[in-house]
Amino acid sequence: LSMLLLLVINVSDWFSSINKKPIDDAEKKRVLSLWKKRVTRIKRANSMLTKYLSTDTGYFSNYQESYWLSHHVKLLDEIHDQSYGRIGLANSDIDVIKKFVSNSKNISSLRKNFNASFIDSELKTYSNFFNNIEDRSLDDQQRKAVVTDEDNNLIIAGAGSGKTTTIIGKVHYVLDKYKVDSEDLLLISFTKRSANDLKKRLKKDEVKVKTFHSFGMEVLKEVEGKYPRTLDDDENSTVFKHLLTKSFKASLEDRKYINKVNKFVIDYLREPKSEFDFETRGDYYQHLRDQDFSTFKRVPSYSDKTTFKREVVKSIEECKIANFLLFNGVEYKYEAKYKSPLPFDYFPDFSLIQDGKTIYLEHFGINKNWQVPPFFARDGETHKQATKRYLGDRNKKIELHKNNSTTLIQTFSYEIWNNDESFYDMLRQRLVDAGIRLSPKTPEEIWQIINDFYRNEEKDLIKLFGTFITLMKSNQYSMATVKHKLTKIEDGFLRKRGQLFLDIIKPIYDGYEAHLAKEKVIDF
Repeated sequence: LSMLLLLVINVSDWFSSINKKPIDDAEKKRVLSLWKKRVTRIKRANSMLTKYLSTDTGYFSNYQESYWLSHHVKLLDEIHDQSYGRIGLANSDIDVIKKFVSNSKNISSLRKNFNASFIDSELKTYSNFFNNIEDRSLDDQQRKAVVTDEDNNLIIAGAGSGKTTTIIGKVHYVLDKYKVDSEDLLLISFTKRSANDLKKRLKKDEVKVKTFHSFGMEVLKEVEGKYPRTLDDDENSTVFKHLLTKSFKASLEDRKYINKVNKFVIDYLREPKSEFDFETRGDYYQHLRDQDFSTFKRVPSYSDKTTFKREVVKSIEECKIANFLLFNGVEYKYEAKYKSPLPFDYFPDFSLIQDGKTIYLEHFGINKNWQVPPFFARDGETHKQATKRYLGDRNKKIELHKNNSTTLIQTFSYEIWNNDESFYDMLRQRLVDAGIRLSPKTPEEIWQIINDFYRNEEKDLIKLFGTFITLMKSNQYSMATVKHKLTKIEDGFLRKRGQLFLDIIKPIYDGYEAHLAKEKVIDF
């Protein structure tokens, strides 16, 4: 075995020896010449980075780092894993190569450390300069925003915090520090008012101050040779609203479309939350007020008998039930007192009146575990005690109806939050089983109730359509993009609401786009 191993080693050495060709002098000269040329290129690369790391050059930006790396990536590939220590290069050249390799590996940290030192230095150098910008002294955050000359700077500031003053300070600093021509600066704002205000306060006519729209128009003119046809602000706003309104009203001629709009307004326009999501009754009632959860039934306003207001109920769930009764032609009274005599005060949630007969509907705030919401507990009462008391009151009501031979329909919180559609089907069946005759209103009648009573509903919807289209186009999204994003929303309610809204807005958006294409108009 040892002899065989020795034979293998000897054979290996023999193969190695015949593959190692001796390097002649000509080859050595060629390799050395190649590396000297590389060293010349490497010196230029190191010199460029040294310039970036000079306070005279200014802030070392991310763009400059990326440019340096991309500009020398080929050179880095050429010397990667190459041996250059014993080919005849001077020690100084070898140091140049090692520095280049080190710079390429550590450029990000070099930039970070340099910029931290640069900012501190600039704040001291320009201290007096920053003490008098529009007769004001910039604070530390404003000064850092001015001297930080990154590719993109996101500055988040509230109203009246000095944003315009900071921009003016930035302009004067750039002109002084980097010695650029005023004509080479471009300031862009969203509105004409802010652009005009900026130009007036800057007091430098050579600096171009434009809105995004005007800048875009100039680019289009430069490319196309003429300005495109556009709608001015006033005309755009008027035409935009008119087109959306016209498209919406035309779409409402389709019964399927009206059904979607009704469903959106009734069930999806406002985001519902279960009573079980709130710790206090005050928080829950505030949510009802904020989301404007009230029924579409008209009730007299006692302060003015000639006007009507939307009926206010005590829960989102009761609101859903009340609207279902209204839109199915079932006359009801909300929290009307039960007939006398009574062993206790009792105001059923809904008294359903039909053919001179009254049937009662009670909605109980109970989850699947037969527990009540946390805020149902009174002062000094535990949640368990509150549940026991509530279920006891329920039993009293059931017994009362039994003794008086009155019909009681019961519904529960957990039935609603499982699924709206299945709950409505269940409620419909319970009403029919109790002898209630349903007279469902047509989609057109339901929309008329909604729109006649709550006259801003249509205007608010059109305003919502306009906002959505504007935001979608400003973000360069297509309808397909938005639809794809919807599929990634985990919350079931929000996903369904979004899908329904897209179904509603699509014909309106298509009509608007068709108008723009027909008129060859750009909708700035």
